[in-house]
Amino acid sequence: MKYPAILVLLLALSCRCDAQLNGEYTYNIAETFGTSPYIFQDLAPGEWSEWYRIFDLRMTDNSIVIPVGTIVHNPLNGNYSLNGSVNFVTTDYAGIYVDQIFPAALNPQLAGDYWSISTSSTIKVLGKTYTDKKSKRSLLDISLGTITLRGSYTPADQAEKNITKGLLAFKASKLDCERLYNYFNYTEPAKIRLSGSVTLGKYETKKLDNKNVELTGLAWGGPSLYYESREGNEYDSDTFQSFYLDLNVTSSGSRVTGTAKVYYLFSADYIDPNKETIYTYFPSSETPAKEFNYSVKGTRKDGVATLSLTGQGVIKGLKATIYINESTEEIIPNGKNSITLYGQTITY
Repeated sequence: MKYPAILVLLLALSCRCDAQLNGEYTYNIAETFGTSPYIFQDLAPGEWSEWYRIFDLRMTDNSIVIPVGTIVHNPLNGNYSLNGSVNFVTTDYAGIYVDQIFPAALNPQLAGDYWSISTSSTIKVLGKTYTDKKSKRSLLDISLGTITLRGSYTPADQAEKNITKGLLAFKASKLDCERLYNYFNYTEPAKIRLSGSVTLGKYETKKLDNKNVELTGLAWGGPSLYYESREGNEYDSDTFQSFYLDLNVTSSGSRVTGTAKVYYLFSADYIDPNKETIYTYFPSSETPAKEFNYSVKGTRKDGVATLSLTGQGVIKGLKATIYINESTEEIIPNGKNSITLYGQTITY
């Protein structure tokens, strides 16, 4: 069976007595380091189907869905911004209606009240991802989160009225990126407080507040994920997601030079031979200007190649340091290997 070069370590070495790095190598960084930087995908509207979400704000059995909007996640410092729309009508991944969020979810005293929140309601979120200096865990801050509500409101004992002003706000600090990304494996997912009000007419105001809103988000990151998907009673595919480093280097004497790049990869290898394996990369190989490219300079001594990676091209300032055993071609677990991306530094 021919495997994609991206998933294996390429051995392009000629026979020699003195082992050295010459050729192309692929390393599964998430698997080797045990983690990777967590990120949002910077997708523009329309690139994914309507159900794809950046954030979900979950309350009881349903959630305020925040579909793909415009999000920018800066790989140099981890700062991100999100501008998009919201939907108070919850649907499943097939787009089938499930339930709606009503005022009582944000204030039990409003039981019986009904509202129709327009999909023209907007959201704005600002924050950053970073590494905690003590725990070394990847964390996320929300410095500002606001949802502007538009639509109509019908109190239980009154006629329908227009919402003349409506706002929900939230913020948080030190949210664990692992919980946001892999929330379904946690009995206590990340929670935030969502509060605000709606004004009907000129004077009537309804207060809104929920301290236990579950937050989910993030598209990539963390340890390698491998799982089997079921369709009926048979497994449909083997799915794998991870974070990789590609090296293309040449050794000459005590010097090592070359290029490198890092990227996230999602693949689905179907058991059905009639289905082709799906590969999804981030950044996309179709937008090479956004790829995380590095120049590589290093030294080799006593069988160890010490490589310094410096970002080049459009995204400059990225950095990494990698120590490789030239005989085994494996990264040495000395605690000094590091990759910095999206304000997060992972080490091995």
